[in-house]
Amino acid sequence: KQWYQRRVRENEIVTDIDLERNRILKHSSSFSTGQKHLRDLERNKQYLQRQLEELEAQVRWNDNERTELDSERRDLERELKMNEEAVTHAHNRLNRTMRQEESRTPP
Repeated sequence: KQWYQRRVRENEIVTDIDLERNRILKHSSSFSTGQKHLRDLERNKQYLQRQLEELEAQVRWNDNERTELDSERRDLERELKMNEEAVTHAHNRLNRTMRQEESRTPP
């Protein structure tokens, strides 16, 4: 009887050990999966951070480019206005000259 009780107790202990081992393995597997997931998230975060930095750099470059283009556009608009004024002045001078010539020549 004592031997039987000892054997039952040993089996209970082995069963408890197996259950605990399985619980630990499950937890360990879950922990390992969690760690992998965390590493993946960190890698993704770093990738997205680099993407954001590249986009921000592109925006800054585009802003600088736009500023330069705006400046060039203003320069061209100024040049066009001066050209238009010069054309108008030349037309007026030509018209005056033609009128003077017409008034000098007798009919």
